[in-house]
Amino acid sequence: MEKTAVKQENYEDEIDLLELWYVLKRKAVLIFAIAILGAGLFGGYTKLLIQPTYTAQSTLYVFDQSTNLSTYNDLQMGTQLANDFTVLATSRPVVEKMIEALNLHTDYETVVKSISAENESGTRLINISVDNRDPQLAAQIANGMAEALVERVMEIMETSRAYVAVPATAPTKPSAPHLIRNVAIGAFLGAMIVAGSLTVRFIRDDTLKTAEDIEKFLDTATLAEIPLSYSKKELHKKNKAKTKPVKMKRNLW
Repeated sequence: MEKTAVKQENYEDEIDLLELWYVLKRKAVLIFAIAILGAGLFGGYTKLLIQPTYTAQSTLYVFDQSTNLSTYNDLQMGTQLANDFTVLATSRPVVEKMIEALNLHTDYETVVKSISAENESGTRLINISVDNRDPQLAAQIANGMAEALVERVMEIMETSRAYVAVPATAPTKPSAPHLIRNVAIGAFLGAMIVAGSLTVRFIRDDTLKTAEDIEKFLDTATLAEIPLSYSKKELHKKNKAKTKPVKMKRNLW
């Protein structure tokens, strides 16, 4: 008895991954259906309830008149200036100058959240991106930011200049939300919820189902198996045996 208890304790934390795979495989239709449902819910929410956001971008070119671009140091100086102007792009004086020029009814703290400036690595180019629900307004703010930055650079530096290389245009396609990505996330979450619940039920189910389970956990051999249900073929044979006419022998005296 003690040996049986020890053996059962050794198997207590084991998980039959093959049996779990068969459980999930038998429920593949349910998992697939819930995945489709999750994809539909996330896709519908994204399409109907989330307002699209558009991104417009303007590009500035930074040039230092004190350099002739002939030496490595001159190139490094221009790149460093581009990095400095990138930080300056979202500063309060530049943003407020843009707000005043476009006569926007907003403040610095609100509009600066939708503006980002980035210097392309190893270049003198500064990309100013603006996110807005109105594509036309996004382009206006991006161009306004570029012009405000050019004016600010001219005010604080005598030898360096920034020029608008590529003005922003109103985008025709939204940059967010990402419909395909959200649909994929919905399908993945739906499938994982079902698979996770089935896995938890499988782990918590400690009942003995087969003769192999009895031999594995109880270290006892089974003498016979009594099925709780019959297959269609077995039921057909059983019913056929019941309805088969019985031939009676008549004894002649």
